[in-house]
Amino acid sequence: MRTKIVNLPVLPLRDVVLFPGMVIPLYVGRPKSLDALNKVLRSSKINEEILLVSQKQASTEDPDPEDLNEMGTVARVIQSLKLPDDTQKVLVEGLYRAKVIDYSVDSCIYANVEKVQKSTLSAQKFEPLRRAILSTFTSYQRNNKRISSEQLDKISAIDNASEFADSIAQALVIPPERKQLLLNESGVGERLELLLSILEEEVDIQQTEKRIRGRVKRSMEK
Repeated sequence: MRTKIVNLPVLPLRDVVLFPGMVIPLYVGRPKSLDALNKVLRSSKINEEILLVSQKQASTEDPDPEDLNEMGTVARVIQSLKLPDDTQKVLVEGLYRAKVIDYSVDSCIYANVEKVQKSTLSAQKFEPLRRAILSTFTSYQRNNKRISSEQLDKISAIDNASEFADSIAQALVIPPERKQLLLNESGVGERLELLLSILEEEVDIQQTEKRIRGRVKRSMEK
């Protein structure tokens, strides 16, 4: 059964990927982005939705549809504060993955989107992946001061496979194009496997950097 296609204003993101279930602050200042945001804020509909899509290149100042990815996250604006320089600080909550069917441009960018249905994973398949990911993520967290012990504890308590994967993906300090790969993966089993692969690579990098720093320190001491 094909899901309903809806038309939404688009807020392009630079250096950020938003996952469903996550709440993040954003600063909005570009004209098309402000227009898209204001369409939502001024709407008479309750919990009006907006599509957040990451740019392929963060350096693009005025993105066109071809500059945007085809998988994004439909979100709602929780709070909005207009700043003295006419930019806006907003707090947004990701609701669900959405596949872009096509884009159009008016005063802002619009997208016809289709909701990506959540996939499920049996406990027998989820639990081994969950344990392996948590073990690797714990090693990663020890060497990354941006992730607190409280965050680790909160993620460890999540028993929903999709929420578990997206929570770790949002917490990772990795390039946005790598996070986009995780957002693109609609199958939760495949997403967990990709997440584990990325985590293992990042831990290997951390360990290599640690060995290099150790050698440099010993050389300096000599």
